[in-house]
Amino acid sequence: MADIFTGNGLSLSYNTDTGNRSPQGIGNVQINEVAEFPVLEIESEVNQYDTYNSTYNSKLLAEKSANPLDIVVNYLPDDSTHQFLDEAAENQDVFQLTIAYQEEGSQLTYAMVNGAITSTQLSGDKDSVVTKTYEFTPTDVVARSQAITALLPVYQGDYGVGSNTTDVPQYAPAIPTGNSFIKVPSTQAGNPAGADMMGMGLVDGSSVSSLAMTKSGTLSIYAKNATTAWTRIYTATQMDARYVSLTRTVNGKQLSTDIVLTPGDVGAVPVERTVNGHVLSDDVVLTSSDTGSVPDSRTINGHVLSDDVVLSKDDVGLGSVTDDAQLAIGNNLSDLTDIEEARNNLDVYSKGEVDTFSENYVQKTTTVNGKPLSSNIILDKGDLGLSSVTNDAQLKITSNLSDLANIAISRTNLGLGSLATQNANAVAITGGTAALSSLSLSTALPLTSGGTGATTVAAARTALGLGTAATTNIGTSGSTVPLLSTSNTWNGVQTFTSTIQGNVSGTASNVTGIVPISNGGTGSATKLEAQTALDVYSKAGTLSAIGIGQDPRHISDMANAEQYKGFARITGSTVGSPGTFGGAGFIAQFDGSPSYAGLFVQPDGNRVFAAGQATPTDLWQFHEVPTLDRSNNFSTVQSIYNSLVITRETWPAIDFLSTSFTPSTIGYKVRFEVNDALTPTIFWRQQNSNTGQVAIEFDRPSQGLVKVSYNGGLAPTGSSQAATGTDMNVVNQGWQAVGGTWSNGPLSGNIYGSLFTQATQGLNVGGTSAMGTTNQWYQQRFYDTSNRIYSRIQTNVAAWGAWAQITTSSVSDERAKNIGEQLDLNIALNNISQMDFVNFTFKSDEDQTPRRGVVSQQIMNIDPQYVKEVGDLYHLDETPMMLDGLAAIKALKIKNDELAAEIETLKVLVQSLLDNK
Repeated sequence: MADIFTGNGLSLSYNTDTGNRSPQGIGNVQINEVAEFPVLEIESEVNQYDTYNSTYNSKLLAEKSANPLDIVVNYLPDDSTHQFLDEAAENQDVFQLTIAYQEEGSQLTYAMVNGAITSTQLSGDKDSVVTKTYEFTPTDVVARSQAITALLPVYQGDYGVGSNTTDVPQYAPAIPTGNSFIKVPSTQAGNPAGADMMGMGLVDGSSVSSLAMTKSGTLSIYAKNATTAWTRIYTATQMDARYVSLTRTVNGKQLSTDIVLTPGDVGAVPVERTVNGHVLSDDVVLTSSDTGSVPDSRTINGHVLSDDVVLSKDDVGLGSVTDDAQLAIGNNLSDLTDIEEARNNLDVYSKGEVDTFSENYVQKTTTVNGKPLSSNIILDKGDLGLSSVTNDAQLKITSNLSDLANIAISRTNLGLGSLATQNANAVAITGGTAALSSLSLSTALPLTSGGTGATTVAAARTALGLGTAATTNIGTSGSTVPLLSTSNTWNGVQTFTSTIQGNVSGTASNVTGIVPISNGGTGSATKLEAQTALDVYSKAGTLSAIGIGQDPRHISDMANAEQYKGFARITGSTVGSPGTFGGAGFIAQFDGSPSYAGLFVQPDGNRVFAAGQATPTDLWQFHEVPTLDRSNNFSTVQSIYNSLVITRETWPAIDFLSTSFTPSTIGYKVRFEVNDALTPTIFWRQQNSNTGQVAIEFDRPSQGLVKVSYNGGLAPTGSSQAATGTDMNVVNQGWQAVGGTWSNGPLSGNIYGSLFTQATQGLNVGGTSAMGTTNQWYQQRFYDTSNRIYSRIQTNVAAWGAWAQITTSSVSDERAKNIGEQLDLNIALNNISQMDFVNFTFKSDEDQTPRRGVVSQQIMNIDPQYVKEVGDLYHLDETPMMLDGLAAIKALKIKNDELAAEIETLKVLVQSLLDNK
C-alpha cells in the first residue's frame, strides 16, 4: 500500500544543475507560494510473451514514462522563484525539480525529476487569488519516491571547511570519511614529503583518493588512490628540469620514437671518403704541402694566419700617429695653419719678441757668484769667501787691543796669568811650579797655606795641637805619642803581655792566635773557615743564594723549579714555561705538600706571568696577568661581574679583531665607540685604515626607551628614512620618504608620500631590482599625501607587477561636502547603457582564467571619472561607477513604478471591458 502524505511538509525546489543527486543540494532553491500538491505519475508498460514448452507467460518491462505534472503557485510577479519559472518557461530551459513530501525525524521522503515547462496558465479574478500553473514535463526520472536519511548541516571546520589552524583546527584524518579538505601532518605515517601538506580527500564508497601539496618551501605535489600509494606529481617547471619535450629534436629527428643518426645527419662523411689521397677511416693530418697552402703558423707582423689578420697602426710602429693631416718635413713648418697659436702651444717667443727682450734682459744662464739667474738668488757669506766671519763686533788694528771688553779674561784666555803685570800688588800662580831661590815672609805662613801659623816652636806645637807630650823622648817614641786619657790609633804591631780591658779595634791582624767562638771569636783563622764555623754565607754568597747576585739563577726545567726558591729567571728555552716569554721573578713555597707559587715579569715590564705547582708531581701552570697600561690578548672567555669603565683622552672605544679575515678586509676590525657627542657607533674597518668603513650610529634618545630599526624602517626620531634613489624598482627594504619625480611609481609627475618595501624572505636578501630573483618575493605599498594607498608585487625571476590602488571607505558625511543640485538620474542610466561588457583574460595570468567585465579605455570615453591612471595602466574607480549604477537602478525603479501604475490602470480598464461585454 502506498504511503499517505498530509502535505504539511511539502516543498518544491528547482536546481539548474541537472546532474545534482542530492535532495538537499546547495543549488536547490525552494519555490514560494506553492498552491497545490503536485502529483508525479510514473507509468511502466509490461509486455507478455508466450514461453515455449511452459505453462507460464514471460513478462518483461517495456517502456517507462513520467506524466507531466502541474506546478501551481499563488503568483507574485516580483517573486524571484516565480520569475525563474517564467524565464524557464519562456526559454524552454531544462532544470531539475525536487518534490520533498515530508521530513520526519531523520527521514526525508522525496522524488527528483529533470524536465522543462511546456505551458503556463494564469487564472484568478477580483474575488480569488491569482494563481499560475506551470506544466512541467519530465525528461528524466532522477529518483522515484523514496526515503533517505536526511543530511546533517556542515559547520565550519567539518571536513576541513573553513579551517585555518589559528581559530578553526584542521581536518587531519588518516583516512578521510567524506569529500573534504585535509591536512597531512609531517608526522603522519606514509607522508612522502616529510613536511606538512595541505590538500583534499575524495571518497567514493570504500575507495579513497587524495591530492596534497607542501604548504611552504619547494612546491611538491602528491596524489594517491585506493590502490596506489602517495606518488609525486611534477610541476611544469620540475618536469622541464627532468624531462626533454617529445618535440625536441636531435639533428632534426624528433624524440617521439627511437632515432638512428647517419653520417649525413651529423654532417659527417663516410669513412671511405679520401682527402688529398688520405682515407678517412683513420685520422688524417694534412700538411701545407698537401693543400698547397701557407702554414697557419705563418705570421704577419706577429699575427698568426690561423685566423683573419687585421693590421693596426701599432703593428707597423705607428701607434702614436693619429689619422689627421700631418706636417711635411720639407715645408719646415710653413704649412702650419696658425703660427701664432703654434708658438703659444710650444710656449716660445717669436724672433721679434726674443730680439726685444734680449736688449732689456740678461740671459738666465748668467751667474752671480756661481749661481744662475734662472731663479731668485740669495748670497751668503760663504759665497763671498767669508765663511769664518761672524756677525759680531771686531777688534780694530789701530786700537792695539784697547777695545777688548775684559782685559783680565783675555789674559786668562791667552794663558798669561797675573805674572804678566809685575807691578801688581799680588801675583796669582794658577798653574805650574814657581822655583824661588829664597823666600822671606813678613808674616807667619798660616795652616791653610801649609804653614804653622806661628813664629816660634812652642806656638807652632800649640797651633798643631801637639801639646807638651810631643817633647818627651823625641826621636825614640815614633811619630805620635799615645795618651792614656784619650783614644789612640796604632799603626804598627803592638804586643801586650797582659789582659787588655775594654774594646780593641783595628784594620790589621792585631790579635795573635785564634779567638774561640765562646770568647766572641770565630774559632777560625780564615774567612771561609769562619763562615763555615759560624754557618753563614758571605755577602756575595747570600745574594747569589737567593738569586739577587751579579749572575742570575737560571731555571732550565720547571720540573726542578723547587731548587730555585727565591729569585730566578726563565727564558724561552726553559722546559715547561711559556715558549715565547722570558723574565725574572720569584718562587715561594706555599705549604708542606709541598706546593709552590711564582711570579715572573718580562724585562720591559710589558708581560707578567703567574705560575704555580699544586703538588710535586703536577706540571707548572702559567697564566698571563694582564697589565692595565698595556694592550692584552685574552685567549679564553673573560667574565666581568661588575661595571666595565673604559676611559680615553678623546672618547672610549672597544676594538674586536677577526683573525679569520685579512687586515685589509672591511670588518677585520669592529669598533664600538662613543664619540664626543655621546653617540654610540659601531664601525666595520680595516686594521689600520678608515678607508671604505661602514658604520651604524645610534642617536642618543632624549628620554625613555627607543627601538632601533636597520636598513629601512623608522629612524630613532620616528621619521622615515630618506630615499637614496629615484626609481621605485630599485630600493632598499623598509620605509622611505619619497618626494619629487620618481620612475616606475604609481603616479606620473611629482609624487610625495611614504614607500614601504618588504621581502617575504626577510631583510637578509637585501634590496630590490628591476628583475626579480628565484625564490624571492617582494611587496611594495605606497601611501601618498592624499591618503591614497597603492600596492604591487614581484615574484621570482619576473619584473614588477602593475600598481593597484587599494579601495578604502569613501567619506560621504554632509559635513565634509559642499552639496549641489540633484543628479539627473537619466545621465547615470545613459552612461551605464553605453558600457560594453566583454569576455577577456589577463595577459599576465598563466592559467588564462576566463573573466568578464569592461575595458578602461572605453569606460573613460563615457565618463573620465570612472577611470584613474595608476602606474602605467588605467584602473576603474569603483565608487563613481557603483553610485552611477545605483542611480541607474533608481531611474529604472521610477520607470518601473510608472509602468506598474499604467498596468494597474490597464487591468482595471480591461476588467471593466470584460465585465461589460
